[in-house]
Amino acid sequence: MAKRNSPKGKPVQPAPEEPIIKAQAAQNDEKKRRLILVIAGMSATLLSLGTRAASELGRGRMEQILIKGNSGYVVMAEAASGTLLIVLTTQEAKLGLIFLEMKRAIGEFKRFI
Repeated sequence: MAKRNSPKGKPVQPAPEEPIIKAQAAQNDEKKRRLILVIAGMSATLLSLGTRAASELGRGRMEQILIKGNSGYVVMAEAASGTLLIVLTTQEAKLGLIFLEMKRAIGEFKRFI
C-alpha cells in the first residue's frame, strides 16, 4: 500500500481494519477490568458501612444499599454471604420493579449455590 500524508504532515501507512478492531477490543477489555475493580472496591466499602450503620442504628441486618445520583441509581443487595447483586439504572427506572427483579434474581442465584 502507498503511504500518504496525514494532516500533520507525517507519512501514514493505511492498515486493515481488523487489527484496529482487535486493539480497540483489548482496550475496551482493559477499561472493563478497571471498572470492575473500582466497582468491587467501592461495593466492599459500602457493604461494610451499610452493615455497620444498620446495626448501630438499630435497623437490623442490612438488606439493600440505594444510591441516587443525578444520572440514575445504584442499588446493591446481598445475594449471599459476601456476595452482592449490583444494579445500575437510569433516573427513569421504576425502583419497585427493580427491587422485585433483584429479589427474584437473588432467589435464582441462591438455588445454584
